[in-house]
Amino acid sequence: MNTRPPQVLVVDDEPDIRQLIGEILGDFDYVVTEVHDAAAARTAVRLQQFDVILLDIWMPGDDGITLLKEWYNAGFKTPVIMLSAHGSIETAVEATRYGAFDYLEKPVSVGRLEITVRNAIRNNQIEVDYTIKSKPTARLDLVGSSEPIATLRSQIKKLSQTESHVLVMGEVGSGRETTARMIHHGRSKDNEPLLALDWLMKDAWQHSIAEALEAAANGTILIRDLHAFDKYGQNQVLGLLNEVNGRRLGGTEESAPSVIATVSGSIYERLESGSLRPELFHRLNETVLQVPPLRERPEDIPELVGSLIDRLTSNGQLPYKRISTGALNCLRNHKWIGNVEELKNVLTKAIQNSSDETIIETEIQSVLEAWTTPEIETLEGADEKSQIFGFPYRQAKENFEREYLRFHLFRSKSLSEVAKVTGLHRASIFRKTRELGIEVTNAEEAKTVSGSDRAS
Repeated sequence: MNTRPPQVLVVDDEPDIRQLIGEILGDFDYVVTEVHDAAAARTAVRLQQFDVILLDIWMPGDDGITLLKEWYNAGFKTPVIMLSAHGSIETAVEATRYGAFDYLEKPVSVGRLEITVRNAIRNNQIEVDYTIKSKPTARLDLVGSSEPIATLRSQIKKLSQTESHVLVMGEVGSGRETTARMIHHGRSKDNEPLLALDWLMKDAWQHSIAEALEAAANGTILIRDLHAFDKYGQNQVLGLLNEVNGRRLGGTEESAPSVIATVSGSIYERLESGSLRPELFHRLNETVLQVPPLRERPEDIPELVGSLIDRLTSNGQLPYKRISTGALNCLRNHKWIGNVEELKNVLTKAIQNSSDETIIETEIQSVLEAWTTPEIETLEGADEKSQIFGFPYRQAKENFEREYLRFHLFRSKSLSEVAKVTGLHRASIFRKTRELGIEVTNAEEAKTVSGSDRAS
């Protein structure tokens, strides 16, 4: 297994920009090489293999577009992300014609930087390999007996008798993909294939709509999280739908699969914000299904809990546990922002933490309290903690990181658990603890080198 950390080349004539990007990506365990012009970039790529390159447009000597064209004409395969000042956005967009994966506007957003770099690397690693499954591996069931679930099951059954396109809407973790797969399963008479596509796989299919249609045959194309596709990706989806509809209307012998797409959040907000093209909505709204959030069907909690515990413990990795009436009532009263997926995570944690055969109310409360995101303190009326705003930026950032890591280290049993909760890599956590003076033998024994006591 390849454990080499991702290698990133940053090409920019501004030292502060290079340093900032290096620090940000370093926190995510990327290895960053910085160079100041096109000539140095050419040398760097001859001497080393990079996973992604961030390339500034305006530099002394050869500019970024000139270098990008040179690499493009040479068949260069490493993904390139353009860095552009506010006035050069149109130039950056134009750069996509010469193979640029994406562009970032200065000043660089921390979140967008890491996501764009990660996506560029992942897209470069993806081969043309469709996710085709004639029989879904996930359990095809919407657990529960409530009226909202009974209504949804009835709608799914009716749709199984049609070939209409379907738009499945619902919150994250509510069961949108399970719903889509149930529709396909009900329609599949001769074991027709299911072709599942998402925005991270778009480079594997967007250049050959015909291949996607051939792979799906007369089955189903499932498009996950349609709202997450960028404008170019949504154009490709629109082209796919036009081809499918054209084959249906033309009555040709060519295969014409049905299309099911999932979207989270309000469709009207997606349309208003521009994250979803109106043309796509009009092509897909032959049928719209709304998957109810878990908080609107609390009567399903006991049945869901039983089903999830069975699934979580069936492979023997977690011990089977019963759950008390008080614990069930506690689960019924929770808001479940993350829906069924959040419930599954809470039960997993409770099973891991419980030392008895039965999970009790206090154990569920403990997990839910740890799950709750603390409210962000406003500046008005802030107490002495707001003194952090009086420190220079770097010192304030360091103080926050130290307290943030200490908080999670004390509440977790291992670095793996801290990594899962914080989204940081284990190696990054270990490096940060050394930099910030936090001594770690295991997560429970984490303490600052200065000997500070554990906060109560």
